[in-house]
Amino acid sequence: MRANDDKLQKEKPMITVMSNNLAPVLSRAVGIVKVRDMLPILKCVMLTADGGRLTIDANNLEMATRETIPASEGSAKGCIDTVRLHAVVSKLPENSEIVMEFQEEALILKTKSSRIKLEMLSPSEFPVFSESDYTAKFTMDGKDLAKALSHVIPFVSDEETRFYLGGVNVRAVMNDKIIRFAASDGISLGVVRLPLSPEINTPYDVIIPTRAIEELVKGLTDTPVKVSVSPHNVSFETNTRLLISKVIGSEYPDIERVIPTPGENIWCVDRAEFLNALGLATAAARSERTIVVRIELSEDKTTISVTSGPNDTVVEMDGAFSRYTGNPIITTFQSHLLERIVKLAAKMIELRFDDDAKLFLARDVDDGTSVYVAMGRRG
Repeated sequence: MRANDDKLQKEKPMITVMSNNLAPVLSRAVGIVKVRDMLPILKCVMLTADGGRLTIDANNLEMATRETIPASEGSAKGCIDTVRLHAVVSKLPENSEIVMEFQEEALILKTKSSRIKLEMLSPSEFPVFSESDYTAKFTMDGKDLAKALSHVIPFVSDEETRFYLGGVNVRAVMNDKIIRFAASDGISLGVVRLPLSPEINTPYDVIIPTRAIEELVKGLTDTPVKVSVSPHNVSFETNTRLLISKVIGSEYPDIERVIPTPGENIWCVDRAEFLNALGLATAAARSERTIVVRIELSEDKTTISVTSGPNDTVVEMDGAFSRYTGNPIITTFQSHLLERIVKLAAKMIELRFDDDAKLFLARDVDDGTSVYVAMGRRG
């Protein structure tokens, strides 16, 4: 009888995991897989149980992730529809113990009060990312990486005609000993410069697609991240997660040429107060896709105004929260550009204009690593 039990266990390997560990991983995997693809395997995650761990792989042929969570001892492998598995696990009570039984063509999920059977595909069909010869490898603090990426991704272009602007440019500038993160949509620009890791002795210059950046930022904490770069792929690895993405095969524009020399007309403004004034100024505007904001700056007064059809709103900022030094200027900018940049500041933001007032250079007063540029027009 014992021999038969051993044979049954071998044919139907089982492991146990906790729902609170599995659910967030599946939630991220749903954002990776091709849920509408004609090939069923590309809708799946691959589950691999081994050595007291469960590894969850997702792959959409452009980007792949691998995450691990604790599990009971056992060895098994299979591919399950990601959306269906996530739907089941997310509905379970908090901290539910899940027994996974891997059958030949099905995965059985058992809890105290339920038994769910899901179709399972062969892991031999699952796509595998080819290994790259990485030319640069270094380690970054996860918190620093997340901040750099989140400060530039709002500037990425969504125009398909300029596909090379559809991602974040990451470049090792060897002469200046910095790693530069940059993104632009053609009328605004975000740049973050951080000290170059001593590990890097080979220059690199790649464009990481927006979707890969968004997925990466979701899982970053303050733990170290191992970054590997090649001309074709880039990978980011922590203790529990690996993300690999193809890079955009193009050359990024020379953004240093468009970053203006800081002007002598300087406006320092409180982040919260500016957003409140901007929100009030644009509240009466018609539901237009682009709202143009007029800014009048002098050392005596700062006003923000919006004219939209018959509606006209003028907001004068309190001098306690807005300070300007320089020549009086009048300039206009699209409201979403101003809001996008000011939101990135922690408390105070500094905007520097030249006398033409067609372009401004902005930075967080308390953070010297980031600069932002936006184009407007005078008067």
